[in-house]
Amino acid sequence: MEEKLVKEFEELMMNTKDTKVFNGMIIDYYKKHTKDTFEYPKDRYDELSKPGMHTWTMEDIVVFTLVDSELKDRVKLI
Repeated sequence: MEEKLVKEFEELMMNTKDTKVFNGMIIDYYKKHTKDTFEYPKDRYDELSKPGMHTWTMEDIVVFTLVDSELKDRVKLI
């Protein structure tokens, strides 16, 4: 994920109080950018899926948002 996009999403997240609204913004972005996809480490995905305290990156948040949406095919777990 490009640093510019990470910063853009971070700014949106800081200015949005509602998680559902923020997740909707992520989904809207990826609906407009149909060629953007992710290769994401399966072991990282599995670890974050387990209960407990985790340190999340913006890429993690975006991947989980996409996987939990109709855009789950944009994420390839490797």
